[in-house]
Amino acid sequence: MKWFRREWAASILWGLVLGFTLCASSVHAQTAVTEPPAEVNGEAITAKDLERALGARLSQLQEQLYNLKRGELDALIAQRLLAQEAAKRSVSVAALLDAEVTSKVGLITEKEIEDFYQANKAQMRGEEADFRQKIRAFLQQQKLTARREQFVVTLRSQGKVVVRLESPPVIRVEVSIEGAPFRGSAEAHVTLVEFSEFQCPFCHRVQATLTQVLERYPGKVKLVYRDFPIDALHPMARRAAEAARCAQDQGSFGNIMTRYFPVFPRPLPMT
Repeated sequence: MKWFRREWAASILWGLVLGFTLCASSVHAQTAVTEPPAEVNGEAITAKDLERALGARLSQLQEQLYNLKRGELDALIAQRLLAQEAAKRSVSVAALLDAEVTSKVGLITEKEIEDFYQANKAQMRGEEADFRQKIRAFLQQQKLTARREQFVVTLRSQGKVVVRLESPPVIRVEVSIEGAPFRGSAEAHVTLVEFSEFQCPFCHRVQATLTQVLERYPGKVKLVYRDFPIDALHPMARRAAEAARCAQDQGSFGNIMTRYFPVFPRPLPMT
């Protein structure tokens, strides 16, 4: 009985120690979450300050990490679906793929090889015969991969797949629009900020869409223009932006472009 009491008392003691340890760990974890990452002479640097400073870089890294996880997760889901289907049929996964993928993919024809070779021969260096063998293997693998993906999609549609992987949070970056030219109502509740330049063909192409947005929601949308000249691609874009700023000071932003730089797309008229 004494031995039993000692063991019982020891068990109670270890339970209390473990409970206090878990409690302390929980409190420490909660404190770590609420405490700021750093303090400077009593002034806190919050997690939001850090995220705001990192801005788009943090968002890009989080997106890359999410895509990496999602790609691997999709691969694991495919493996699990194939394994489950193979088990239902009492065959191996290899046998299942042979029956549903390999046997249903035709061989690459000489015409397919010729068409691919003619379309890409400018980038090929070496003996044509060697390339044709590589082309055959490449195109055959493409067909097998496409058929396998199609089969997995079918299995996925027939089953119940729940994905709980959360996408990364949206990083909101503060953009200064003070003094920038704009079009639309100054009191609009929605502000669109266009980073553009006058020598960019894609910037010119989007102008029609932006005009449609402003016309469809009059008084509700304000379009703000911010200069973003890409010197490496468009060497005259910076000079055009400088000229436009001078024109803005004189109340005629945009008109100066067609007068002195007729090769540039005419920007939206703005105030």
